[in-house]
Amino acid sequence: MIPNVYRTEYLQALRALTHNHRTASLISVVDYAQRFVSEIDFSNYAEAVKQLVARHAFGKPADAMGGGDKLILRGQ
Repeated sequence: MIPNVYRTEYLQALRALTHNHRTASLISVVDYAQRFVSEIDFSNYAEAVKQLVARHAFGKPADAMGGGDKLILRGQ
């Protein structure tokens, strides 16, 4: 799962891989997304949505790129 707010970073990493054969960016982005998703308890839909909202997962990608809301991992 790639949260909406992280979409731009994900697409940029895919472009770097496709056009420049640079794998590090995509590995980093997917690793961060995996860590983020692993912290969400999906056993209860309503609770999962609350957690995703609290961690800015549904924010606009432009917000994150402009220094606005970013994904929040535990301990951040």
